[in-house]
Amino acid sequence: MSFGDIKKTEGKSMDFVDGFSESQKEELSKKLDIRNVKDRVGGGGMRLSYIEGWFAIKEANRIFGFGQWDRRLEELTLTAEDEEESNKGKRFRVSYLAKVQVIVQVPDAKESIVREGIGAGHGISRWKGEAHEAAAKEAETDAMKRALMTFGNSFGLALYDKEQADVEIEVFEYDLPAPKNGTADDVAAWVISQGGRIEGRRVKSVKRIPALEKKKSDRSIEMNPDILKENTDG
Repeated sequence: MSFGDIKKTEGKSMDFVDGFSESQKEELSKKLDIRNVKDRVGGGGMRLSYIEGWFAIKEANRIFGFGQWDRRLEELTLTAEDEEESNKGKRFRVSYLAKVQVIVQVPDAKESIVREGIGAGHGISRWKGEAHEAAAKEAETDAMKRALMTFGNSFGLALYDKEQADVEIEVFEYDLPAPKNGTADDVAAWVISQGGRIEGRRVKSVKRIPALEKKKSDRSIEMNPDILKENTDG
């Protein structure tokens, strides 16, 4: 069935059509790998977790098939457009809301599965057109991700759970390094700055710590600005 032949039955929802293959069901049920999760600071200083738009598209291509899914921009609405003066001159702030429909053709379903999502986008630039472009693109991508999210953890559903029980966390472990200079407290502070924690004589982290990857042989680390800069830039 082509996307142009999609039919909606009056009074019935296609959200619950189950026609996925066993391998697709398995992929959609897997936990979300923490390495594919990004963080940013949202309103009020809250830390927000999300997956990137390119990753959502990559997962849709992998799980559904390159020619088995589509997205359609249903609505794009300008919600705000303001000018402000800054020390660099005039800037434009623009916001959009988008409504996107995601359509998936699955192997054993009589009808395509249709999901919808609403997303927001914001753009800031000295050029009005650039601000509009950035905001519109962000809104469309955000709406697409929200529509895809309804298919499962692979598309970020796990991030809506406060406990994130379905986020797969790979833990990296290292020997606790001894300082070549400085103190044990300096090492502990540095480990924490790299996102790790200390348990006994071990360092555990959900992300690789490059300096400790390099220092596995001598199990010591120099507490100097070069090491710190190398890993904070990293």
